[in-house]
Amino acid sequence: MKKVTYIILGFWSAIAGFLSPVWLTLTILNLTGLIYQYDASMDEGTALILGLIMLFVWGLFALLPCIVFLRKMRMLGGKALAWGIHVLAVSLLLGIAMQILRWPEIF
Repeated sequence: MKKVTYIILGFWSAIAGFLSPVWLTLTILNLTGLIYQYDASMDEGTALILGLIMLFVWGLFALLPCIVFLRKMRMLGGKALAWGIHVLAVSLLLGIAMQILRWPEIF
């Protein structure tokens, strides 16, 4: 049962790491009010509130599970921790690469 929990937590952390670059980019644009230059659907005040909400949601659903996952891997040993860090790093780098290459716009 613990292995299934570790696998689910690892999978969730990998997805969160993959989506974090895009999520944090939109959060920063909302917090600084620069989202208004790209999307005129909201003003700076609304963007700030939305940015704070997005930052809270990211911390709760992405950062916290990743921290819990790495702590669980640390308890399993150094090799498991190294694998966990590698999986998170690869998913994060894939997310950054997709953002730089603008992958959805290619197709």
